[in-house]
Amino acid sequence: MLIRRTLLAVAVLIAATTGTAEESLHGNTRSRVFHQSSCQYYSCPNCTARFATARDAAEHGYRPCGLCRPDQPASPAAAAYVGNTSSHKFHRGSCRYAGCSNCTANFQTREEALKAGYKPGGCCNP
Repeated sequence: MLIRRTLLAVAVLIAATTGTAEESLHGNTRSRVFHQSSCQYYSCPNCTARFATARDAAEHGYRPCGLCRPDQPASPAAAAYVGNTSSHKFHRGSCRYAGCSNCTANFQTREEALKAGYKPGGCCNP
């Protein structure tokens, strides 16, 4: 266990000093789940482990969050908010429900989704 902690500390130090262009990931030391910065759990009290990549997190025994899916690459044209044309609810682009077959309305801002008559989904607090 001490070796694992030492390796984790070294990995965090290397990631902090190399200045990688990739977004940093936070890992929850209790649940062993890691999150990206757009996730609502990114700044939880137990999210003290830091990783430069999803691969680093997995190598340290962490699994990806089911909500923000930090192990899947984001598409460059991904919308900030996605609306379900059937239920008229909208979600963050990183929400697990944003990929449903009815989520075809794209919005760049929350206000844009509200003006279009969509209501916030309860899952991701958009």
